[in-house]
Amino acid sequence: FSVVEVMTNLNKVLLEDLRARIDGWHADQRLGDIFLAMGDYLKVATQYVNNYDLAVKTVSQELKVMAARGGVGADSH
Repeated sequence: FSVVEVMTNLNKVLLEDLRARIDGWHADQRLGDIFLAMGDYLKVATQYVNNYDLAVKTVSQELKVMAARGGVGADSH
């Protein structure tokens, strides 16, 4: 879960860089340098993707526990 903020920022920066590049697009334009400059951050993205299933499972289990205790996710009616 610790990488969510990093992933959010990475996505914002990547989107801004790609939009700027596309806005000035010409026949010889490239995109690779944008991704190369983000190499270390893309490693975090790999970590996020590799741990995604476990994170979803963990959140699901915790929501069930909290609902059973009358917390988040419990029906209050």
